[in-house]
Amino acid sequence: MASLRQIVAVIAMSLLGIRHRVGPCLVIVLGIAGAVGVLISVFAMAEGFSAMATRTGRAERAIVLAKGAETEASSSLSREEVAVVLGAGSIRTDAQGRSIASADSLAFLRLTDEHTGLDAFATVRGVSQQVLSLRPEVRLVEGRMFEPGLNELIVGRTLQRRLAGLDVGSHLSLPQGEWTIVGVFASDADLRESELLADAESLLSAYRRNVFNSVTVALQSSTRFDSFRDALARDPALSVRVERERDYLAAASAGTSKVLSFIASFIGGVMALGAAFAAMNAMYSAISTRSLEIATLRALGYGATPVVISVLFEAMAWALVGATIGAGAAWQILCGNAVSTLSSASPAPVTFVLDVGPGLVAIGIACACTIGLFGGLFPAIRVARLSVASALKRT
Repeated sequence: MASLRQIVAVIAMSLLGIRHRVGPCLVIVLGIAGAVGVLISVFAMAEGFSAMATRTGRAERAIVLAKGAETEASSSLSREEVAVVLGAGSIRTDAQGRSIASADSLAFLRLTDEHTGLDAFATVRGVSQQVLSLRPEVRLVEGRMFEPGLNELIVGRTLQRRLAGLDVGSHLSLPQGEWTIVGVFASDADLRESELLADAESLLSAYRRNVFNSVTVALQSSTRFDSFRDALARDPALSVRVERERDYLAAASAGTSKVLSFIASFIGGVMALGAAFAAMNAMYSAISTRSLEIATLRALGYGATPVVISVLFEAMAWALVGATIGAGAAWQILCGNAVSTLSSASPAPVTFVLDVGPGLVAIGIACACTIGLFGGLFPAIRVARLSVASALKRT
């Protein structure tokens, strides 16, 4: 009980003396706030991209590419091949008996970001009339659907957040004239929200092409994938590669996810190490200013343990203050912002939305506590080894 009273008394004295140690305390707080803010920022990018990739694709959809093609951009399917794919069994049909599928064509479009005046790039995906039945997650949130045969587009909400000038009624220059944005769509913040959608036939005509990049089909059920793939493999008129849509997109995004996770871990580690050294130096400085206080307490019979605990308590307290500031700043600045990165899943930069959730805040707080612990540990050990005579000499 006496030890507990000593600990409480020493911590109280330490807190009351903070006004004499404002400089070292600010070093700890700002260093940890910066480390936590950067850590949360880079992890928000890694997790945002990973979440976007995870949300894209469904197990009951299959994508068909040309054999040997690694991505849609490098794939090429003729109209005859598309017709054979659409005639295969295991594909779900609508009330009129039509296969629920979309033969897609891709175009790479250079735009000007009206916020910055810099060039930016986006993917225009030409789709079939069945696209809304194929992808029920795609829903219009503004304007209307494009009309087949017309030079009209709808823009993904995430892409619209990143680039200015993509409002309903805006015009984009494509080969053979201007195209009008007539609607905005959302699709659960997945990969498709990074794109513009248009009528495939109109897009092919504009670019004077006659081949598609891929065909995506809705299967009767997820268990019908093997029979669908085997049926296409047996057809001598086809040379195609068939994958579940979810598996294809996950594989295409895996490399970028790993790179972002490595960058997040590396940058976070470097920042945390720097903040730990800053906290350690600040705590050494704070202990130097408390030499008279420590000497007096030791002379009055206080043990080393209460003083050590007070040092660690102060370091952890400032670490938590820094974590709160850093996490709050990251949340205020990042939440809802759209950023882009390159991915093999798309020929243009992929746009995704950042979200600072409770998990990332918990990581930031844990990192701050670790920094505070190690930043205060060695100064605390020094206090424990400091004799009363040595403390008095320092005064």
